[in-house]
Amino acid sequence: MMMTISTTLDLFTDAPVRERSPLAPFTPPGGGAPLSLRGLSKQYGERLVLDALNLDVRAGEFLAIIGRSGCGKSTLLRLLAGLEQATAGRLDGAAGEGTRMMFQDARLLPWARVVDNIALGLPKAEGRERALQALAQVGLA
Repeated sequence: MMMTISTTLDLFTDAPVRERSPLAPFTPPGGGAPLSLRGLSKQYGERLVLDALNLDVRAGEFLAIIGRSGCGKSTLLRLLAGLEQATAGRLDGAAGEGTRMMFQDARLLPWARVVDNIALGLPKAEGRERALQALAQVGLA
């Protein structure tokens, strides 16, 4: 079993807010993977969103990222998910087969059917069938 350490990172100061050991052991799905950021920066035109961020997350560690609107939380998550490329720095151990992202606001395509929204992003050959299975699993077939 693996012991999880919980950490909250404040993007204003690039420092841990708190760190604690939980009372019970936790093993994440797939065992978790370590993550290391060194000098990670992201810039959009002249706007610097992340500036030389250094961070280590141990395998199985739970990390919460806090900060006000516009401080770079979503940008960091997009980098970790492999949806964007960093402007500078190094990111080791990020996006993998089990990486998922939940958007903050509605992302449904209003002109598409429910099954087509669910299948969005899945390989065409199996997407519709997997979407129908997902609907059935939650009683919405």
